[in-house]
Amino acid sequence: MEAGAANNNKWIAPLALILAIAWIIWLNPVGFVGGGADDLEYMKAVRCWVAAGEPCLAHNHWATRWPIIAPIALVTGVLGESRTTIALAPLAYACASLALMVMIGNRLFGRPAGYIAAIALILTPAYAIQTLEPAADGIELAWLLASFAAALLAYDKSSRNWALGSGIALGIAAQTRDTSLAMFPIAIAAIFMVPRDRRRPMLWLVPGMILPMALEALTYWVVAGDPLWRFRLSLGHTHIISAELPEGFDTSQSPLFNPHYIAAWKREAGINWFWPLDPWLNLLAGFRVGLNLVAAILLGLLFTRRFLDPRSRRLLVLIVGAALLYSWVLIYALAIDPKSRMFFVLAAASSLAIGVLVARAWRGDGRQGVVAIGAVIIPFASLIVAIQAQTRSSEHAAAAWIRQYPGQIEVDPSSRNYLLLVKGLDGLPDRGSGKPLLIAKAPYTCDEFARPDPQQPAKGILVAKQQMGGIKSVNRLTISEMCLLRYAPGYRPAANP
Repeated sequence: MEAGAANNNKWIAPLALILAIAWIIWLNPVGFVGGGADDLEYMKAVRCWVAAGEPCLAHNHWATRWPIIAPIALVTGVLGESRTTIALAPLAYACASLALMVMIGNRLFGRPAGYIAAIALILTPAYAIQTLEPAADGIELAWLLASFAAALLAYDKSSRNWALGSGIALGIAAQTRDTSLAMFPIAIAAIFMVPRDRRRPMLWLVPGMILPMALEALTYWVVAGDPLWRFRLSLGHTHIISAELPEGFDTSQSPLFNPHYIAAWKREAGINWFWPLDPWLNLLAGFRVGLNLVAAILLGLLFTRRFLDPRSRRLLVLIVGAALLYSWVLIYALAIDPKSRMFFVLAAASSLAIGVLVARAWRGDGRQGVVAIGAVIIPFASLIVAIQAQTRSSEHAAAAWIRQYPGQIEVDPSSRNYLLLVKGLDGLPDRGSGKPLLIAKAPYTCDEFARPDPQQPAKGILVAKQQMGGIKSVNRLTISEMCLLRYAPGYRPAANP
């Protein structure tokens, strides 16, 4: 009887993880967003690959990120382009990340710490909303976790092959996004922290890191005549004007170790107090990753001394310390825009801390504390995911309008990118063609869009609208809408308003 009960208990943690994934996808399967989001640029590259039947030469830093583009191009090239087929590769990456979290957590801290860590990660809003989205952040994390897991296997087995594989995964992470280059020196330093008798096979991680970078450089040398093509595009991306920087900001300067960039980025949670500290304060105050970090801090304060043995404490200090160092490099050395989505490595380390603390406290006398923290954090995280802005509802509405009013609709050019996946939209003319109806995204509500100035006649009559509500900034809920407008008699919009 006891053996049967223990056998049944083994399924509780995996089942809880599966339910957590299903819960997040059911709450709000955000997927492709479009508009000004990076996923639009990845989809442009995907379409180029599919149309050409082979990889296209990159002309911006987004298009260099082949680990994002290649699997989506493969799926859509075979099955056709749709919201579902675009989401399959990101979902596979997300499931791989969660499986790797399980493996890493259980290996370092014992079962079920890995399962709880994976649940904590998928319930982190910033990570959860990318589960189905073509985006670099979660995919980069998948390769970094693969590198960490392979390194653990290399250590356990004294295996050169696993160490080589760990390095290759880290190299591919850097090709997913160049920010992972900051992990290279951290990984090399970690090699020299292992016992001397295990160190020699671990050194194979270094040629593993170099291999994918060298192959990519060779490819660009053959195709573009420049082995540094990728890096020139990556360094040049800072010259692209960003809405997250003040108007008139000089983007010609290098961002590396540049306090002007660090101080200028818009603050995600609105805290603008002291620029060296603002990134951390906004990260904690923002809901998207801050909830995960706050949960880890609270659990740590309550349970570290009571339930963690010295070995577990040392491991957590090393892992969280490495994640903090990596984050520090991103903020102060690379001067990246410190939005929540850039800190998935820190969220993963925090999730491992949550995993081991919850597992140990649950076995001890800390269940009440775990339940109290979970009862606040989990519903709050779910709410943030549920109200996250999405564009899928506007796609359904736009497709219905096109069917209902054939040959009568034109489209606002700036709104096309939100409706990239709507079949038939490409055949509609831009605004100013003379059609009587207009599809356009309103900044807030369609009523305001139709009559922007109460003292002036309305430019049209609202025919239909579709709400695209969600989080405009991390802590501010706003409503935007996709509108179908019939122009007022005599009103003729400019072709390029």
